[in-house]
Amino acid sequence: YPDSARENAVEGDVVLNVTINSDGSIGEITVKTSLGYGCDQEAMRLVREGPSWTPATRGGTPVTEQVTVTVPFRL
Repeated sequence: YPDSARENAVEGDVVLNVTINSDGSIGEITVKTSLGYGCDQEAMRLVREGPSWTPATRGGTPVTEQVTVTVPFRL
């Protein structure tokens, strides 16, 4: 939990649009819903450093796809 968010009692959800590349790696991450106070950066860090992703497939072939990820922040 970012110190600034804790000090200001910020709670809520950061919503990210995340591109999952055809090899399962993380591509571009954009913030769809922001909380500020360092929460957006922390949410992006968690997605980047989290477990590997399984890419979407079309016709059995891995493809790049965009997904929405919600990261909750609760005190």
